[in-house]
Amino acid sequence: MFTNLKSSALMIAVVAASAFACNSEDDFVPVVPETELVAKIGVDHGGETGVTFDNQIYFNLDEPAQAAVSLNVEADDHYVAFSVENNITSSDAMPDWDLVLTNYHDYDYDLGGGNIYKVKGTGGLINVDNGTMALEITKEEGNEDAFVAFEDMDMATAASLELSEAVDAVGYAWKQVDINTGLYTISPNVYYIIRTAQNRYYKLAFTSFYGKNGDDIKGTTVFTYEELN
Repeated sequence: MFTNLKSSALMIAVVAASAFACNSEDDFVPVVPETELVAKIGVDHGGETGVTFDNQIYFNLDEPAQAAVSLNVEADDHYVAFSVENNITSSDAMPDWDLVLTNYHDYDYDLGGGNIYKVKGTGGLINVDNGTMALEITKEEGNEDAFVAFEDMDMATAASLELSEAVDAVGYAWKQVDINTGLYTISPNVYYIIRTAQNRYYKLAFTSFYGKNGDDIKGTTVFTYEELN
């Protein structure tokens, strides 16, 4: 988890909702260089049902203080069952959205005998329809010397990278699960470069899957991002 957040970071909590959540013009807060956002993808139904990933949260990274949209699978006509496998990647839930955090159909796994298991992921998808692009930056064995840390990434370096047009260029590799406990942790040394439709560059890092203090329900996703100039 990155710990170099500025004390002046803007915080927007997007809770489970079945309606558009937009700040009024009077409530507009200018975007600070580094911004922290919280998106509650998980919904706690209580009892044996537990947590499901029924929300999808849309963000316009260029205007986070003005608009963020939260949709629930059971209540909103604009809810999209995104599918990388079936190329279902479009949504009109929010004008000019760049990033949506959601549960989605990733790919089909053939179990044999005519049985197909639909593998799902919970993570980030980008708006390829408006030209948003992204790239995962990760530190792996063999690339340690070439790896640029989140705090050191600058505009010149980001602009030199070849970004991806894949809808799941962000995806879900920023977290990993312990199969014994079912608990998620944030993958170390993984972050993303995102170029929006307005040709503005950002670096974005996920910091929690359980809220700011680590004690919220599973799926309460926190990420920090900073525009590169």
